Amino acid sequence: MAKVQNGASRMMGIILILVGALLLMNPLSTILAAEVLMGWVFLAVGIAHLFVGFDGKRTASSFIRALIYIGVGILIIGTPFLVAVSLPVLLGIFLVVEGIFVMILSLLGSGQIKGWGLMFVLGILSLVFGVVILSNPLLALSTLVILFSAYLIALGLVTTFTRR
Repeated sequence: MAKVQNGASRMMGIILILVGALLLMNPLSTILAAEVLMGWVFLAVGIAHLFVGFDGKRTASSFIRALIYIGVGILIIGTPFLVAVSLPVLLGIFLVVEGIFVMILSLLGSGQIKGWGLMFVLGILSLVFGVVILSNPLLALSTLVILFSAYLIALGLVTTFTRR
């Protein structure tokens, strides 16, 4: 049984290394392919909800939700590049607003919040990360794919060469 597990672990490790390497070859294509797949999932879920409904009953709210899922799916499938660019922009905006909010809260609560200084630093980091993402959203998205690919390769190496 141990040999079968070791063989399966090695095989899974090799697959993870290969998938990680393939993702690294073209991060933008990886992003677009993942988004199109996500769009098809949204579309399928929306169609399923048209027939079943979210709670097993066909109500107006489940019909509206189904239409939203279908609409989002069609939007993602039809404009994956636009979606790829807009997600990091939304994250960047969120981080900027969150950073400002956290800095203000830390200053207002400086007499009452233990560790308000750390909270202020967190606000600065959030603000800086948001500005960096907003300065080049595609680079931010590509970096995420590269980091995830590197993680898959590392996981594959550990899985392949670790013995139990």
